[in-house]
Amino acid sequence: MDLIAIKGRNLVGRINALNSELCELRYKDVPLMWGGGKPAEMKSEAERKEGAWPHSEIIMFPVVGSVKNNVITIDGTDYPMGQHGISRYVPFQNLHETTDSSVAFSQFYEANSKVNSEKGTFWFPFSFTLLKSYSIVEDTLIFRVDLINRSERPMPKAFGWHPAFNGLEGAEIVCGRNAYPINEIKETEKGVVLVDNASSAVYNYNNLSMKMETNLKHMQIWSPKDHPLVAIEPVTALRGGEYQGEFANKPGYASLGSGKVATYEVKLALRGV
Repeated sequence: MDLIAIKGRNLVGRINALNSELCELRYKDVPLMWGGGKPAEMKSEAERKEGAWPHSEIIMFPVVGSVKNNVITIDGTDYPMGQHGISRYVPFQNLHETTDSSVAFSQFYEANSKVNSEKGTFWFPFSFTLLKSYSIVEDTLIFRVDLINRSERPMPKAFGWHPAFNGLEGAEIVCGRNAYPINEIKETEKGVVLVDNASSAVYNYNNLSMKMETNLKHMQIWSPKDHPLVAIEPVTALRGGEYQGEFANKPGYASLGSGKVATYEVKLALRGV
């Protein structure tokens, strides 16, 4: 069985062991997660549609969004880097012990190791470890990442989590001081809304409410026009693809010291129905 189940009171999550993506999330039998990260034979017709996002969630690191000319500059040297960074293409090699309500994975990257993807070959001049876990406490899903800099110098970076949910007809996202109906998000440029200084968002659908709270600083909301999904993305820095210069000086980016650990956490609390 490729899916690992974790359970709470009314909440069930399933993680694809082959790619470590949370690909199912059900609250009282309401399916919430976009299933692009499921094994192919388990995907719905919409999830198999040409051009549909082939993931359920990814980690964005060390880049959030795209970078100009697909290159970052570190100490005057250019390194190829794709949209949302390199971590999304590095496999989580270790599956840690699971319980009925939790599961954890490890990702290791050695500096300058080349990572191949369908969008090119990328590398990063820093060694790092990512420890990723999912757990459920009653009706709250907790996503946590511990990022460890294993290099001997400070590592510049941004971080984000990019989970995608079913874009249910009539649903809206409340974030900051505004409510964003999904059909209106789809009509914006590139289907993206950026919300500065927002550490929470609420997905409302009929009598169901899913509240996201995080220690990350901003929110990005994405809903592509021709696909029934909405991504609610907590990030440490908003996308800014036109920046060109030293990576460490990119607005919103920060450096993690040698041997230091940065912890990122997102909570999804469900209620209603």
